[in-house]
Amino acid sequence: MKTIRHSAVLVVVLALTAFAVPSLASAAGAGTIPTRHLTTSGGTIKWAVAVHNAKRCTWSSSPTVARFDGTVTCTNGRAVRPATFKTNTSTAAKDYTLTVVIRGVTTTVDHLQVVQAAGKGTTTRKPTTYCIGPSSCGYVLPAPDDFGLASLEIGYVDSNVSCPDPGVCDQPAGDQLDVVIMAFTAGSSGMSEPGVEADNFALVLSDGSQAHQDSITFDDSVQYALGGLGPEGANATFGAEIFFDVPIGSNWSTVNFRYSSGGSSEVFVFRHP
Repeated sequence: MKTIRHSAVLVVVLALTAFAVPSLASAAGAGTIPTRHLTTSGGTIKWAVAVHNAKRCTWSSSPTVARFDGTVTCTNGRAVRPATFKTNTSTAAKDYTLTVVIRGVTTTVDHLQVVQAAGKGTTTRKPTTYCIGPSSCGYVLPAPDDFGLASLEIGYVDSNVSCPDPGVCDQPAGDQLDVVIMAFTAGSSGMSEPGVEADNFALVLSDGSQAHQDSITFDDSVQYALGGLGPEGANATFGAEIFFDVPIGSNWSTVNFRYSSGGSSEVFVFRHP
């Protein structure tokens, strides 16, 4: 199959939202890879491509940008893929390369380079136990954070649940599915990227082993999955669920996750009673 690059086949239009720098130069001459710049705070780049006679679009990133990579059906018109970049907490700038491969009558490949400004480094506090289950574990912020979060809460761990989207869960034979219930509350200005602040989830079992996080957790097709949460309005309260594969009959010991905003990061530990 022939591979070509021609502006008549693929026209790239970029819209920068959230914390992205709004006024940036367009791509230079032919043969160069266009570069876009983000502030330390990151943001969302919506990469829109106009295509003709195409059937499939494959998007990829290096290093990996969460929830960007994937293959979708392309039709004549315009396809849009958002790429969301977290706050850069390191003292060095970060370089990313986004790629789109459009397959149809011909195959077209194009790239976009994203450079994110250096941060001031991350201050990570020691793990803190905020509460002991089975009651909920709440954390109210002194003020809404960079993304508009006012408070978050770990509710409980529900064991041996059914897959909420059959065919998507990667639950191995001999394992059961356990779910960690979370809740978020937005501030008076709403939230731009719910769930961005909380990551590195771990479910530690009573024997000291760690459960395997099921892929459904970050499947955007599931509205209650953490990775599928979208912008929320003022003072909205909404939930998310983190799924884990564990051996049948297992008991959990702790739920651990990291909360990050700006240049700070804190580890939460929610312990079983």
